[in-house]
Amino acid sequence: MISAGLIRRNAATVLKGILPQSMVIAGVFCLFSLFGIFVGQMISILCPAFICTGVIFFISALCNIFLSTPLALGIQRWVWRLTGGADDSLRTVFYAFGAGENYRRALCFSLHYNLRLYAVRLTFLPALFLNSKNLSEGLTFSAPDGVESFLSAGAALLQMAGMFLYLFLALRYFLAPYLLAGDDRLSPVEALRLSFKIMRKRVGRLLGFSLGFIGWILLCMLILPILYVLPLIWISSGIYARYLISDYNQSLAGVFLYA
Repeated sequence: MISAGLIRRNAATVLKGILPQSMVIAGVFCLFSLFGIFVGQMISILCPAFICTGVIFFISALCNIFLSTPLALGIQRWVWRLTGGADDSLRTVFYAFGAGENYRRALCFSLHYNLRLYAVRLTFLPALFLNSKNLSEGLTFSAPDGVESFLSAGAALLQMAGMFLYLFLALRYFLAPYLLAGDDRLSPVEALRLSFKIMRKRVGRLLGFSLGFIGWILLCMLILPILYVLPLIWISSGIYARYLISDYNQSLAGVFLYA
């Protein structure tokens, strides 16, 4: 089994040669990611306080589906090819926004992927509603203290259940973007299904690999390090994706799928 430390060291070595380009890509990705939140915040100013959270959630979801996820697919395609020895230009990152067919394919993947995950995230909405603060803002009367405590506890349980299910699905679909980048004949739905199948016995390994980046992610609280940390995580993930797919191929006892 390959160690996460070795993967990070290899990723750091790769990153040294493309650091300026990687920092630009990380900056663009951050701007795309923040755009939906910013628009949602601006629109929510015009809405009643009780539905502000829902408005921000909805606008952020739309921006994520139509902008952020297609961009992320382009980044993962760039990483997949980079870890395979290709030397693509920065334009590869905007692959999904090039030809119309590329965007349709990326949008199809984005819809299928995000609808699966947002279906889980919908559990957060009743949790937010049950939160005593939000509930008191939406009602014209104050609920008894005992009722508020009960509802707050229910909200916390819903949020925890939603978070665990969301994490589980995100890990099972981890390989889908790389499979899609590695085979243009593969449909988005096929990539998702194949990822779900490959990751069936590998979720624990991926979770352990991901937890190794907690320190790096905390470093991002200083803002500027995110321009280095994001590319490091991307490239490490691309290397690990290749390892997981290779491991799956070997488990098939000689049956070749995706290399």
